[in-house]
Amino acid sequence: MARTVKDCALLLEVIAGYDEGRDPRQIPNIEIPSYSQLVDDGVKGLKIGLVKEGFSFKEMEDDVAKLDTSIPIHDDGLAIWTPAAFEGTYKCMVQGNGTGYHWKGHYPTSMQEAYARGLATRPHDMSFALKLVVIIAEYIIKNYQIKFYAKNDLHEIIRLTFDMIKNTTPFDSTGHPALSINAGFSEGLPVGMMIVGKKFDEATVLKVARAFEKTRDGK
Repeated sequence: MARTVKDCALLLEVIAGYDEGRDPRQIPNIEIPSYSQLVDDGVKGLKIGLVKEGFSFKEMEDDVAKLDTSIPIHDDGLAIWTPAAFEGTYKCMVQGNGTGYHWKGHYPTSMQEAYARGLATRPHDMSFALKLVVIIAEYIIKNYQIKFYAKNDLHEIIRLTFDMIKNTTPFDSTGHPALSINAGFSEGLPVGMMIVGKKFDEATVLKVARAFEKTRDGK
């Protein structure tokens, strides 16, 4: 999260890359470009598609949902992501005291101990969202043996909590780089435009966002 696209690029430049094995998800020997120097290169010749499934759900305002290019599986992103994310969150954040199991990176043992004490003495302090994850994950694990891939009609407060993740969960599952930038307002509320790129091509995502930012701000 940053104030401008350039700030976002600079932050990514600092945190991207291999950290001596502390995070096993990171790929060693990958070259990290100077994102902050590339963002103003422009987008000439670049083709950009607009995914209509990202605008098709009923909560979307009419003045926002007027775009097209189809990726049908996008509609299944939330259903694909939910079981894995809820079970993983439960195993990691609750049963695993914030770190989980079989991690090849750093284990902050003092944090684990503090978390375990807090969970044992004040479990009701968990947020509503985390309590919801615990309930659903426990149900999935016990009844569907980690094979639960279906959509559910849940209580209104759950719907409000998870409404807009439909457009983020597909890319949480696939690992594509994505960025959201303010694109104006609808009914007095900000509208975000989500830009998604090829894997390991964060530079293009940032270039597109920067080009839009300059157009939006008249620069």
